[in-house]
Amino acid sequence: TDGTIRIMLHPIIATGILLIAGTLTAWPADSLSNGVAVLDFTLEKPAAEVADWTAGLPDFVEMALQKEGVPTIERRQIRLILGERDLQTHFTASPEAWQLAKLPGVAYFVSGSVNRTALDHFALTMSVIQAGTATVRATMTKRGTYPADWLPAIQSLARDVSAQVRTQAPT
Repeated sequence: TDGTIRIMLHPIIATGILLIAGTLTAWPADSLSNGVAVLDFTLEKPAAEVADWTAGLPDFVEMALQKEGVPTIERRQIRLILGERDLQTHFTASPEAWQLAKLPGVAYFVSGSVNRTALDHFALTMSVIQAGTATVRATMTKRGTYPADWLPAIQSLARDVSAQVRTQAPT
């Protein structure tokens, strides 16, 4: 061995990264006050024998939103801000907690859940949450077969979230 670290990705995930990353768009600096922060997703009805389909999902959602032209606040930047404020050690992922953190530039949060409805079927739900009030503005769900419909569902929901964020000015 030459000491190189090699990472193996599932072919569907690797394809999704290339498709999403290959079409990212830049967004103007003045849109930073209308940023979207993607929170962790939960797995409904988790079981020991069920793979966690939420692993990496926030990163895919973030990339899909960027592809739609939505200004996002990178998750690592949020972690840095929370660390500076010493919030990271006693912080929950609830929208109410994020509201209290008063993250700069965040107008909305996106969160959601994955429900594995059958061995290879899912229901992916995303919610748009207004940061200032922790009010859920919209909730959308896409259903499909895993893995064939997984990335199209993420991209479709990102388009729906983008439309919601663009049509609702934060208060």
